[in-house]
Amino acid sequence: MNEVEIIPIANLLLGFLPVMLLIVVMKLWGLNALQPIYANFRMLIQLLLIGYVLTYIFETDQPVVILLVILFMILMSSWIALRPLQERGIKAFMVVIASLGLSGLAVLFLISQFIVELPRWFEPNFIIPIAGMIFANSMNTVSLAGERFSTEQERGKNYR
Repeated sequence: MNEVEIIPIANLLLGFLPVMLLIVVMKLWGLNALQPIYANFRMLIQLLLIGYVLTYIFETDQPVVILLVILFMILMSSWIALRPLQERGIKAFMVVIASLGLSGLAVLFLISQFIVELPRWFEPNFIIPIAGMIFANSMNTVSLAGERFSTEQERGKNYR
């Protein structure tokens, strides 16, 4: 189960068929076809780099590495959750960090310690994907709630 499966290059190239189709359609429509080529090249480099980073993270036995990854997830999801809002100051950022961090960590603790009962709380193959799902869902929820609240305030509703 822990063996790395090697995917043949021919199989990987099949994944680029939709991209090639898109480039052909863009050319037929007279659009700039260099943009999707550049975007795909950039995506490929990013995926290769994140693959190496994840390999290191999933093989680590150091809890501090897992804590740093989770902290990074909380900070990034908080920052992204604030993007649709007009008020993005440090106070709003701290509120979102607290809300995402505390609720997400509580759910992560509940899942890892009581539902799945992991032998080590920092089991990277489990904690990192589950934390990613929890914080991504929390990020979307906070972002939508904040945007809705902001819109209602603009309409004159006062919920404070």
